[in-house]
Amino acid sequence: MEDHEHFLIGHLGGEQILTGLSQTTLPLQYIDQFQQNNGIDKSNLPTVTPVLKLLDLHQISRGSLYFNLFSLLKENLLTKVSQMNSKELEVLLEQTFPYIGFDELKAIPMTVMKRLTPNVPHVYLLRLAETLDLYEQCPIEVKRQIWLINEDLFRQRIEPLITHYLEDPHLLQDLNELLGLGEHLPSKRRESNTVLQELLQIIGKSPQLYNQLVDYIKKLYQETNTPALCTLRSEILMITHDHDIQEIYQTDLAHNFAWCMDACTKDQSMDVRRVKEIQMNFNSLSNNSPTLVDISMVFANPLASNALVTNIIHQLRDVVKRKQTPKDDDNIKYLTFLLTLATKSTEMIRQSKYKIPHAKKPIFQQFYPILVAQIQDDVVRDQQRLSSMNVAATVQDPNVPPPPGGGQSLGQSTSSTNLMSSSSGGTTGGGTTQQQHHHHPTAQELEVDSALDGLYQKYDIVRMVMLTYIVKRISEKDTLSVDKYLKFLSGLVQKYLNVTLNSNNQATNPDIDYSAEIYNYFSDDFIQSIVTQLINVKDQRMNTVVIDGFLLKYRSAPYVHKQLLRYLLEFMHKMNQRDLVHFVTKLYTLPSTSSILLSSRDKKIYEEIVTMSKILLDKSNARLSEKNVPLLFEFLKSKSQQQQQQQQVQSQQQSLPQPQETPLSSESPSSNVNAMDVDQQPSSSSSPSTSAPTTTTTVSSTSPSQSPSSSSSTTNTTVSMSPPSSNSTNVTTSES
Repeated sequence: MEDHEHFLIGHLGGEQILTGLSQTTLPLQYIDQFQQNNGIDKSNLPTVTPVLKLLDLHQISRGSLYFNLFSLLKENLLTKVSQMNSKELEVLLEQTFPYIGFDELKAIPMTVMKRLTPNVPHVYLLRLAETLDLYEQCPIEVKRQIWLINEDLFRQRIEPLITHYLEDPHLLQDLNELLGLGEHLPSKRRESNTVLQELLQIIGKSPQLYNQLVDYIKKLYQETNTPALCTLRSEILMITHDHDIQEIYQTDLAHNFAWCMDACTKDQSMDVRRVKEIQMNFNSLSNNSPTLVDISMVFANPLASNALVTNIIHQLRDVVKRKQTPKDDDNIKYLTFLLTLATKSTEMIRQSKYKIPHAKKPIFQQFYPILVAQIQDDVVRDQQRLSSMNVAATVQDPNVPPPPGGGQSLGQSTSSTNLMSSSSGGTTGGGTTQQQHHHHPTAQELEVDSALDGLYQKYDIVRMVMLTYIVKRISEKDTLSVDKYLKFLSGLVQKYLNVTLNSNNQATNPDIDYSAEIYNYFSDDFIQSIVTQLINVKDQRMNTVVIDGFLLKYRSAPYVHKQLLRYLLEFMHKMNQRDLVHFVTKLYTLPSTSSILLSSRDKKIYEEIVTMSKILLDKSNARLSEKNVPLLFEFLKSKSQQQQQQQQVQSQQQSLPQPQETPLSSESPSSNVNAMDVDQQPSSSSSPSTSAPTTTTTVSSTSPSQSPSSSSSTTNTTVSMSPPSSNSTNVTTSES
């Protein structure tokens, strides 16, 4: 047995025994001869015979003996592998690789290849890539070398991880907060993210695999325009920084920008020093450098872009204090440039035009002056309110005499402002009763600058800054400004709707759901952020402005409905019975045609709405019943009916009679063969999606600020958000 190919391992031994037995007339003698030829060589080990006889007396079988000897020899060989040089390892790999398919021997070539990393000969890597069972069993060090020569296997490995990352509800919740949460340090968030940790293990210290991962993320971003992919692009870079893998992050030219924005996100501020750092890094780049795409994605990360917007508003307030103009402030100029770069990331990667963009002049010449004027009004009102609060505090002090006249103090609230009372007529509740200091606004304060309409619709930066400004004023309890600009947004939606209907010679129909139009002017991040701030500030007047005056108008939009339920679950215990019933009734009063074509993403939101609705009932402690809120119960029943109908369709499909072939013979009726297409699907009706933002479920998930889109690879389900009719429930699946 000079050549390893002559070893009778696996099927070779069995085949030789079968062949030999079929050709001999003395089978017992053949077996005895086979054992002598292939067993322990007694001629080389003369002392082994007594040992074998002793083992025979103890009824230890030859098979057990050989297996234990094999295990011991394999263990010794694996120990020696760690001490071999590369040449010896290559020789041993050549001898053992043919037996890698045997479980008992697999550990030897696998260990040798692990020791040879990163220089395993390609011929072995290619053979492993062709055999998926063996590929899956390879150690991660060997897999990395396979991925370098087979990108398809690499993408198959990272695709489900990226999908899981984009669908992470905790991540999406963080990205949807325009003012940021500030509860977790970025490094701690990365440390607790299992997807990032697994991706880091996959790439190891290989710059080539890191680049393959980044290129694939960029490709997905180019196709889907999902902002969360920009977050992943930044986070995968920064996690290599966290683990001090210099071989990777020092080769990525976007590292300094990502590191700087990571620090700004952690501090929730961008001081002059940080801005200058970023500026210095930009000075080393040429105008046509492809690195601009990577840098733009760093700033398009919602965590970074939200930080930029927040700091622009902060700088504008400083400009007001210093009595300067925004166009003369270098920080505002540069922050606006960075935000412009972020908004151009998709365009840059799709068109492969690597040019440093410049902020549009109307932003400095028109928009910023408008916002500065608004901030000046805010400052005056805030000072007046603070002054009134100080006066009220003085009046209420028992050691201070009351003001002349003995009238009602400025700090006392009237029953008309107590939204918790049943006489308020509002549907919102929650929060503690607070003293209101009324400011009678002028006509100029209530009027939105006429130029803002066009600016808002034309420039993404105007939209981002204005929406964040509204959220910030909610956190600062400025009901006047919030009401003013929420009405401005509602006006834009209505104006767009009127233009669309007029172009089609249609009139507004109260029974038709137009909620999808809101995504032309604001997105999920704004909706979630204003509800978050309402929960934080607990101001009753603000609740009325935002909930009654704005969000309830668009309650049939799945995400708005979900956030309204989130608000209700937070404050229902503080609402009186009348307000609670009124709120729930209005929340579930939906247009009769609000059967929304749901993407896979919206379908998940809809399922969350059903779950939250059930929680609402449980938490109500019998305050909500089928008698006082019938629409809520009808909504839940419709969901149950839809599930039953879907189950019936599936069971009917399975029980359909199948065509049969002619029996092969009359004597064997059981030989009939049912002709059945195993891939057959129920017939479906296709219709274009008109819902809120949709995503490709395979690799992406809708993230903040993404505009509505439809995807041919998205499976849609039409689900009626409105109560079901007495005749039937409309449930249609559409697969396009």
